[in-house]
Amino acid sequence: MEQKDQRKHIWYFDYLRVFAMLCVIFMHVGAAPLRELNGLNWHLHNACMSAAFTAVPLFFMMSGYLLLHDPRTADVGYLLRHRIPKLAVPLAAWTVVAAAWYTWLGDRSLRSFGMWLVQALREPVMVHMWFLYMLLALYAVSPILYGGLKVLDRNGKRYVLVLLALVMVQGTVNLFAPDATIDLFATLRLFEGHLTAFLLGYFLGELERNIPNAVLLAVGGVDFLMILIGTWRLTVSSGEYTAAFQSQANGFEIVLAACIFLFFRQNCNRKYRLQPALGPLIAMSMGIYLCHNIVNSVIFLFFPITNQFYGTCLKTLIVLVCSYLLIKTLASIRPLCYLFTGIPYDGARRSCSWRHTVQNLSKNKK
Repeated sequence: MEQKDQRKHIWYFDYLRVFAMLCVIFMHVGAAPLRELNGLNWHLHNACMSAAFTAVPLFFMMSGYLLLHDPRTADVGYLLRHRIPKLAVPLAAWTVVAAAWYTWLGDRSLRSFGMWLVQALREPVMVHMWFLYMLLALYAVSPILYGGLKVLDRNGKRYVLVLLALVMVQGTVNLFAPDATIDLFATLRLFEGHLTAFLLGYFLGELERNIPNAVLLAVGGVDFLMILIGTWRLTVSSGEYTAAFQSQANGFEIVLAACIFLFFRQNCNRKYRLQPALGPLIAMSMGIYLCHNIVNSVIFLFFPITNQFYGTCLKTLIVLVCSYLLIKTLASIRPLCYLFTGIPYDGARRSCSWRHTVQNLSKNKK
């Protein structure tokens, strides 16, 4: 018999999801300006991009916390019936849309469309979709991870944390001394290093003591400067944008993401006034993630905007709003709802409908 989800709402995850959504959209609309090293405009993009690359570690941390604290994770049947389809179905639907878009941009032949779909079996059709491929793999092993963590005592969990720290340190050391690779730690860098953030979310979410905000800001600030300066120096020395310090699977971005995660956990874990309005946005975060890069490509093919920093900020907001409207519309159509959002139609009516949003806003005013 399936267990009902009786967990309390994690309010700071709502803030983190909105932050990470903005970051991931900025990452893709702001990639082009970084290829031109042109003074202040480049440095502004580099600063925002260095922060934006925390989006993927944050998404992995939230997923790791939710899955590895949920007793249903041990139920392989629940995984196969509910969790895997919830990711795989919308990923497949948006892959078909992306393949159709690239086919239209190319020779518009059925053969080309078929080749794009075949490619999807090996690798993502669009670059941003790799995250869902990786998340599906982590979902697949989540019952094993859940069972392993449950049998560990306090010392066993400390041991896992030490291993995670060593893997992160190895990735950071490689940036300064590529030949200083220790094979053991390089081999432990499983799932291309993203298992580190996934497991770290489990531990960060259950910390018993708060870390002073001043410490989090200091550590995060120094770490951010290291990413900023390291990216600039590598780019100048190589003559082209080099994002090694901004790697989403290496120590610097994971440490910065951990500081952000804990800061939100300690300061934003309460219900917020805009929850009725932002609730649908948060509920549709996966659909928005899957479609945003397609929306970005379509809109700015026909309506290009300057690559100046203000233009990138404007693009980010336009893509977010358009993606939100697209997913909200698809969620209101029964045959398309689950296909493109991963949300059952009845659930979408409660969390994503226009009427539900307006009603909740009216209640709040009263």
